[in-house]
This record gives sequence, C-alpha cells and structure tokens, in this order.
Amino acid sequence: MAVQRLWSSTRSEFVFHLEDDWVALEDIGEAVLSPFADRQVAQVSFHTKEKKWDVKRNGHFHRRKEYLRILGIKIPTFTTFPIFTTSPCILRGEFGRECAKLMDVSKDPEKQFYYGVNPELERYVSKSKSFVYSPNNTPVIADIGRDWQKLKNVRKVIRDAASYWETGQSDRSST
Repeated sequence: MAVQRLWSSTRSEFVFHLEDDWVALEDIGEAVLSPFADRQVAQVSFHTKEKKWDVKRNGHFHRRKEYLRILGIKIPTFTTFPIFTTSPCILRGEFGRECAKLMDVSKDPEKQFYYGVNPELERYVSKSKSFVYSPNNTPVIADIGRDWQKLKNVRKVIRDAASYWETGQSDRSST
C-alpha cells in the first residue's frame, strides 16, 4: 500500500523511488536521466545484485522472455515483456501515478507488473520500456535490508501475490 500511496501523491515530471534500506554504491549523476530521451522509457531502474541482469549480454532494456507451456514443457514464443520494479528507480511521474491508480493494495506492488497478477496494470505497462542503469555492468545500489533480515532471521514470503514477513522460522522438513 505504501508504494501505491507514495506514487499516487507525486506531482513531478520524474519521481525518484528509493527506500531506506538501499544505498548507492557509486555517485549517480545526470546521465541516469538520458534514457528518458526515448519517450517509451517509463522507468530507469538501478542495477542491484538481486536483479542478476547482465547488461553486456541482455542490453539495458529489462525484459523477460515469454514461453508457452505445453504438457509441462516450456516452449519459447520469441516475444518479450518489459519488467518493471518497485526497487530503486526513477519513473516518469505520469507513468508512476497511473500505475498507482491501477494497483491492487491487497497485493505486493512489484508482483502486479507481471505473471497475470494484475492484468489491467500489465496491459498498461506493456507499451513502455524499463531501462536498467548500469554504466559498468555492475550493481549501483545495494540492499542493506537483506543483511538485517539474515541477522534477525526474518524472511519475506509471497503467498497469492501478497508479501508476508516471517520470523524465527526454522526448517520444518523432516527426514
């Protein structure tokens, strides 16, 4: 709900989205705005270790491949779909505000951009591009919250496209 509330209340042409458990690993200057020269670019996301995105191999546009499943076998369709994120990024303000209007507050905001969780939002973002900012093909932002999660034995669990935090969970598997 926080992402939806924050994005909907912006008024600027561009919106910088950064949560308190992320830190920059290098200086980020005005060059980060250059991808917006392409009017289809709606988001410039900052490369993080968690993204596992290889700019040299995949390019700067963050896209996932589409597949059909036939009898449990994944068959490539040779089409791609843009991947948008609520991780650190700069958004076109109008794009962010429209995404906020379409978000379902009962679901994790990031999960709504793909995999059929929020079809109306998926249709809206499908016309836009998401650019991964990584001048040196290395992460430019670090998620320090993950270290805290490990230290406190907290983990994020996704159920029905909603996020839950679990603490003190041990491995329940039995032999």
